[in-house]
Amino acid sequence: MLSKFALFSKQNSPMLCILLVFQTGCYSDIFRSNEHENEAENEENEAENEENEPLTTPAFPEAVQADSEEFEEFEEFEEFEELPDPYEEMVSRYRPGPFVRVEGMLPSALVAGTTQTWLQRGERTIDNPWLVYQGLLQPDRAPSTSNYTVDMPNIAHGSEENLHEPLVVIPGVPTSLPLEISDADGLGNVNTMIVAYGNYLGHFRIPLMLDTEIALPEEEAPGSAALHFALDVPIPPAGVRVIPGQPFDATIYVAVMDRNGNVSPYITRQLRVMPVGTGDVEVTLTMNVATDLDLYVVDPANITIYYGNQHSMTGGQLDLDANAACSSNMGVNNEHIYWAQNQAPAGTYIVRVAHWRNCSGGHVNYTVTINNCGETVILAGGFDGNGDSSTCNRDPGMQQNWCQEVVRFEVTPCEQEL
Repeated sequence: MLSKFALFSKQNSPMLCILLVFQTGCYSDIFRSNEHENEAENEENEAENEENEPLTTPAFPEAVQADSEEFEEFEEFEEFEELPDPYEEMVSRYRPGPFVRVEGMLPSALVAGTTQTWLQRGERTIDNPWLVYQGLLQPDRAPSTSNYTVDMPNIAHGSEENLHEPLVVIPGVPTSLPLEISDADGLGNVNTMIVAYGNYLGHFRIPLMLDTEIALPEEEAPGSAALHFALDVPIPPAGVRVIPGQPFDATIYVAVMDRNGNVSPYITRQLRVMPVGTGDVEVTLTMNVATDLDLYVVDPANITIYYGNQHSMTGGQLDLDANAACSSNMGVNNEHIYWAQNQAPAGTYIVRVAHWRNCSGGHVNYTVTINNCGETVILAGGFDGNGDSSTCNRDPGMQQNWCQEVVRFEVTPCEQEL
């Protein structure tokens, strides 16, 4: 039922990981068909159990056989209820708007009973706060570029990348880096992507399959790929965690290697890490271009937090605003609203995104990442047109290119880790 474009990978069990592969409509299908698929799966399991049922009664230890009356009483006990599926429970708590799609979901580690993150951590032997989707962290230095050969693989930035501005990274929020990869002889020899961060220990290796097109880490078009990564905690190369409001710079290096061990030249991308407030509930808006979209969150007290009302008496606050009127804080491309630990009131929250002004002139894509008591949901949408400066403090209904309701979700008192 679930492919690599779904919300988690069974390959990585018991360590579940969200797959940051933004494939249109992948998760909306799971929403619509979840109930029917569960019914079909239950019927199939029942049929399989009947086929595998043993023809003879299994032998029990003598002590149990001797006390047959007690055993018969035990058989009359009701069966224990199965634990609820955390993904099904999440689906019931999130109600997406009409113009968005759900890209991924990850239950809380407390619910799922395992340590989780947006990306697979794996066993780490060195300190490195970066996470790379499907990347295995190696403790040694990244390999050097090979001496030039005719068959050397090549990697380049995606055509839509604005290399004049640093790529903004919000700790705990997925970030994507578009890439173009080519194999000189066209025989599909590229098999590994190498990722390193300047002045951080180790490097990551990601398996690739190149057969006229990139299959991993994200399939888009022949030769195109997207590297998905995140910063787990805001720790700069100096190794001292910084507080919210103290941005710092970092550098990512990316290369590819073929089956013969030839390593391409590295491309670099400057990163600007923007530490923000953290807490029980966090909502982050990310835009694909420098344009003026605005994040709105209506809390259970019916108070709307946005650029015109940045603090709520319930404890919520907007601590990052971007691209205001296409002239202020340009290039940040992220907005963030949060409630600190033990401050988020229980009840229904409504998230909206308003298209205030189109600074780029083309189609605008956005994602909204919600961290709710340890669980994570990623939704995506987009806008066309010039935008509308009207304040989105009411239900936008079906006015798709002015303001969109992204999701309504429920918050209950957060369970705290013991």
